Amino acid sequence: DGSMVIIQGGSSLDMLGRWPDNRFTKDVPGPKVREVTAIEIADFGCTIMMNWTTEDAKSYVRELKKIGFNQMTEEQDLANMDIYIFIASNGTYSVTISLVGG
Repeated sequence: DGSMVIIQGGSSLDMLGRWPDNRFTKDVPGPKVREVTAIEIADFGCTIMMNWTTEDAKSYVRELKKIGFNQMTEEQDLANMDIYIFIASNGTYSVTISLVGG
């Protein structure tokens, strides 16, 4: 599974199993489903690898939109290729969700 949440705003790799608590994620709630498989933190942001389905990702996107991630949005659902991408900002942080083979 190639699922990721990328929070950009500001590198290390960690295998936590849960949503990280750091300066990039403090204002971005974790999804209610699935386990975090790996986290990479760099100066520019945080990459969080998850094990989830396309429906899980879409459900999380709905939650992000409700809390203000609705600026500069781009959403692509290429179901025939099993690819889903969502990019948005809340004015402070940018979030990218990329799911391949979900």
